[in-house]
Amino acid sequence: MHPWLDVAWKGICDGLERLPPGLMFVGPEGLGKLDLAMATARALLCAKPGANGACGECGECLAFDKGMHPDLHLLTSGLFAGGLDELTARAAARYLDDDSGRKPKQVISVDQVRALIERLGTHSYGGGARVALIAPAAALNVNAANALLKILEEPPGNTRFLLVCSGRDAVPATVLSRVSVVECLPPEHCQALAWLETHGVPAEHRDPLLALSSGAPIAAARLYEAGIAERLPAWRRDLERLLDGELLPLSLAASIGGDSTAGYLFWLEKLLGDTLRRHHGRRDPALLVGEGVADRRLAERLISRPLWDIIEKLQVYRRRQQRVVDPQLFLEDVLIAVWQEV
Repeated sequence: MHPWLDVAWKGICDGLERLPPGLMFVGPEGLGKLDLAMATARALLCAKPGANGACGECGECLAFDKGMHPDLHLLTSGLFAGGLDELTARAAARYLDDDSGRKPKQVISVDQVRALIERLGTHSYGGGARVALIAPAAALNVNAANALLKILEEPPGNTRFLLVCSGRDAVPATVLSRVSVVECLPPEHCQALAWLETHGVPAEHRDPLLALSSGAPIAAARLYEAGIAERLPAWRRDLERLLDGELLPLSLAASIGGDSTAGYLFWLEKLLGDTLRRHHGRRDPALLVGEGVADRRLAERLISRPLWDIIEKLQVYRRRQQRVVDPQLFLEDVLIAVWQEV
């Protein structure tokens, strides 16, 4: 288990037989919440769990580790499934809608939930526990969430629901009220730096990537693997040129373009949010805007822009995942807003 989740994991193992029927693992992206939920599911399905969770040797564990346990019901969206490892994706496959030839769906549909409810209405294959794992729970559309309420409140015998979500407010209150929350918190900065070192992230990239990922080490490592670290200096330099009037918004958008657009928008949303957080007195290593002279100068220039409006626009775009708006046109629109002072 990831070291920053050890306390939560120990609490689950110690109380495995007394776990409530519904748990929701809540915390920022990139902390390993799905890993914790999968380890919990494995322990619940294990024939002889011990103090450290599943035994890893029984038939239940062997089937689980192959992604083929019939009593693990993993519900996710097509988009999220695309980022899963092979074995976890195999476990999720039976509830996925057929997206062949189309863009993967970003939502968990009511049809998927109904299929889950129907299967949970039968007996378990092994005669023991069953686990329904829903990740990310925020992907449940309104109808899917409503369809889930009754079975969440009155689950079939020996059935556990495990939900994974980035925040309590990401699911309807009616869902939240039917589960117990397991808080997953980012590690201390020094622990996160040490973890990144052991996973091959060079020293000069650790702090910037942790700041960009709000202190979540796994997210920081993924950003490094995606090559974001090498782009950050140029992105910041060009943003400063934009604010100084040396670069026009359309020229900057054209220089970013293509595959870098999503990463740039993610960085810009975090930077603008951190500027506001710093302006309101927050100081910590998880901010992209620090106390250096260059950081203070950048913050002073940004704070004169309509940051709340721009951030809201970026958040709406991120939630819609480019379903409606052309990414390049949206990037141009955002950069124009940043370029213009109030």
